[in-house]
Amino acid sequence: MGPNEKVLRKIYEDYAKGDIDAVLALFADDVVVKSVGAPNRIDHAGEWRGPDGVRGFLAAIAGNWAFEKIEMLEMIAANDTRFAVRTAVTGVHASTGGRVHVERVDFVTMKDGKCKSYMEIFDTSPLERASRL
Repeated sequence: MGPNEKVLRKIYEDYAKGDIDAVLALFADDVVVKSVGAPNRIDHAGEWRGPDGVRGFLAAIAGNWAFEKIEMLEMIAANDTRFAVRTAVTGVHASTGGRVHVERVDFVTMKDGKCKSYMEIFDTSPLERASRL
């Protein structure tokens, strides 16, 4: 396991524990974060840039969802810089109480111990149903 993979695993562990400050410290200043879905239906959908963008992305998620479990299922690494990470997330929508279990794939680029890009891909329909859209 290379040094970037170790950092990426720490990001996932810290996020699962709810340590957002630790997560933010491991993102590059020019990071680009992307999430699927329509922004008018899923608050964290779209493209987010830089540390303020990552904070906004994470705040949009936290404002709507309480996670019961975040589990890394699989990680595929290429040259300790590009990663595909399959995760399972179980949570509850803050307003509706709707429960959701989603498996997703994250594509991550790491450089010098920092996350340079993050893109999550998943079926958004369970989130929309749980939030009663």
